[in-house]
Amino acid sequence: MKKIIALAVAAVVAAPAMADLTIGGGAEYKLSLADGNASNSLETNLDVAASTTSEGGLTVSAFTQFEATGAGDASSALDIDDIFLNIGNGMATVTVSSVGGFANKDAFSLGADTAAQISGYGASSQERLMDTAITVTPVAGLTVQLAGSLSDAQDGYSVYAGYSAGGVSVAASMEDGGTDATTGFGVSASAALGEFTVGVDYAANDASQDMTVLKGAMGAISLAYATDGTNDDIYGEYAAGEIAPGAALTLAAGSYESDSKVVAKLAYTF
Repeated sequence: MKKIIALAVAAVVAAPAMADLTIGGGAEYKLSLADGNASNSLETNLDVAASTTSEGGLTVSAFTQFEATGAGDASSALDIDDIFLNIGNGMATVTVSSVGGFANKDAFSLGADTAAQISGYGASSQERLMDTAITVTPVAGLTVQLAGSLSDAQDGYSVYAGYSAGGVSVAASMEDGGTDATTGFGVSASAALGEFTVGVDYAANDASQDMTVLKGAMGAISLAYATDGTNDDIYGEYAAGEIAPGAALTLAAGSYESDSKVVAKLAYTF
C-alpha cells in the first residue's frame, strides 16, 4: 500500500502543469477639482489570466477582467470589462473577444493615462468595435496588426504598423468605425534624447476633425500640448511614485480654453 501511495504521489508531482494561472488586479481613486467643482471616482478591477505553452512553442492564453466603478454621485456599475483569448507564437498572435474587447493598436494618443486629460480624440469613431485581431512581428522592432469584427452588427476594422529601434519609434494606423461612424488615420513619432523623450502625434478623420499633440517627458515629469486648430489643451503629470507597497500616487493638472483641472490619482496594484 505504501508503495502504491508513493508511486501515485510521484506521478502527480512529475505531471506537467496544464496552465499558469494568475489572479490579481488593482484599484484607482481619482480626486478632481475642475473650475472650483470637486468630484471623485473609484474603479476596482479583478484580473484572471491563464496561459499554457506547447513543446512546439504555441502559446494559448485567456484573460478576464471584472470591473466595479463608483462616483461621488452614488452611481455605480459592476460588469465584465474585458474577456479575450490569445493563440500564437513569437511571431504571430490571434486575439478574439466577445465581451468588452481589447485595445487594438492605435498610432495616435493624447497620453497613455493622463489623469488630468480634459478633452479626448480618436482617429475615427472612438469606439472599439473590433473583436478579432492578428498581430505579427516579422522582424525585431516591427509590429503589424489587422483588427476587425466577426459580427455582422460590428463591421469596423483597423490597420496598424509601428517600428522601434535605437530609442526612436514611428507608427501609423487607419481605423474605420463601420456603419454610421467616421474613418480616420493617425501617425506618431518619438525619440529618446538622453534623459529627455520627445514626440509628436497627429490624427484626422473624414468628419473634418484633426488634432496635433506635442509631448515631452523627463523622469517622473511629463507634459503635453494638444491643439485642433481652434481649442488648445495643456496638461502635465508628476509621478510621485510608490507611497506604500503596490500603491503609487500621480499628481496632474490641465487646462482647456478657460477651464482648468487638478487631479490626484492613487493607483493600487495587487
